[in-house]
Amino acid sequence: MSNLEFHSVAEAVLGRPLPEHSMSIGSPQWLPPVVRLEGLADIASRPVKYSVDGLLAIGRAHLLTGMGNSSKTALLNQLGVGVASGTPVLGWPVTMPGNAVLLLAEDTVEDAQRRIHHILNSLQLSEIAEAQCRERLHLFAIAGQ
Repeated sequence: MSNLEFHSVAEAVLGRPLPEHSMSIGSPQWLPPVVRLEGLADIASRPVKYSVDGLLAIGRAHLLTGMGNSSKTALLNQLGVGVASGTPVLGWPVTMPGNAVLLLAEDTVEDAQRRIHHILNSLQLSEIAEAQCRERLHLFAIAGQ
């Protein structure tokens, strides 16, 4: 992954632009402050905000693992389209639509485009929802790279 691609992923995940001097992967300026452990009881009582109700917390990275051929990528693509377009995913409501970043280790660019095309066609989204999806869904297909 190039520094520019890394910068784009970091901005999409953080939901804000990074400082210009943070273009180097080795540069720690884009990282948030170190986590402090004061006030744990107060923090533990605060509700977690979800993008997909009870499943995907807002502003957090998520990792999906499982056996080969168990449809992990299909689920990730559905979740990405749902979050980006605000469309429910397999019965889970999307409570906070927004950016979604998918790092697809086993897909080529063409694979990713083909899968998203089929999902968009099957959902028959409104023009507005599809435009939001195209703007908010950030795919990085890295197979063979």
